[in-house]
Amino acid sequence: MNEMIVHRHDVEDDIYLPRGAAVELRGKLFVVRNRVHVPEPGLALEEPGVPGVIHVISSREAKDLYFQGHLTFRASGFESLPEAVRENLRVALDAFSPDLQEEMARRLGYCELVDRLPATAPKTPAAMQPLLDEYAAERHDQRPHS
Repeated sequence: MNEMIVHRHDVEDDIYLPRGAAVELRGKLFVVRNRVHVPEPGLALEEPGVPGVIHVISSREAKDLYFQGHLTFRASGFESLPEAVRENLRVALDAFSPDLQEEMARRLGYCELVDRLPATAPKTPAAMQPLLDEYAAERHDQRPHS
C-alpha cells in the first residue's frame, strides 16, 4: 500500500504530496500545484500543458478515488528539477497540440510500468504483452499499446 494515503475519514488532512508530484486521476495526468485548505483540506492539481486551469480535490475525495482505483501516483522527479528546467519542459510540451500531449501522457504510463519492473524481469514480447494488456484494461485504454 502507498504510504502517502491512509484510508481514514476521521483525519481530513492526511495526504502529503509535494508540489510537482504527478498523479493520474481517472486516466488523466495532473501535477500537484499546492495544498489547499479552503473550503476543506485538499490538493490543487494542474494539467500539464494547460497552465492556469486548476482542479481542486479534497483530501477526503482523493482518498476515496485512490481506494476506488481512480487515482494513482506516477513516477516522481519532475518536482526535483530546477524551476527553469521545469518551465522549459512545460513550454516544450506546449509546442505540441493538446491531442499529442494527451497521447504522450498516455504512453508515459506504459513506459513507467516497464521502468518499475525488476531488472531481472524478462522483457520479451511474450512476457510483456500480458502486463501491458492488464495495465490497459485497468485504465480502459482501447488504443494500441505494444
